[in-house]
Amino acid sequence: MTQAAIEAVIPEEFPVKCCDIEVANGSFIPTVFLMRRLREGHPDIAFRFVIGTDLPPTLPNWDHGDELIAENEFIVLPRPDSKPESEWPKGLKYVRVTDRVTVDRPLLTTDISSTAARNRLRELGWLGAASIVPKQVLQIIRDEGLYGVDSFTSSR
Repeated sequence: MTQAAIEAVIPEEFPVKCCDIEVANGSFIPTVFLMRRLREGHPDIAFRFVIGTDLPPTLPNWDHGDELIAENEFIVLPRPDSKPESEWPKGLKYVRVTDRVTVDRPLLTTDISSTAARNRLRELGWLGAASIVPKQVLQIIRDEGLYGVDSFTSSR
């Protein structure tokens, strides 16, 4: 599904790759272990974890959150209604996009998160999510029966 989303919205030339480690594994891998595997498999690549400013306060609650914070660097993108940096975990190594990351185009941000998209699918069905989820991704979700939504009408 991630590959479909990337192909739907990001030009082929953009240096973003999709990795199927979890698919090959057959189940969810806690993020800290996933990042370790990526670094071990590709020691020549400097991996960064991209998150919105709404997520840093939640990191300690993730599986092995303290290790995730200690072992990784984060690129933090602006999100509306986020907690101030003073409430972020101590020891978090990060760069905010507005600090030192240079982009050659205006940075587009949104207040739509993946959680909001999943909630919209569950609560409103396909039509409610069609404006925020690429159609290729919606098709995969439907074909795979994900998120308990089985039609293109309301899930209620």
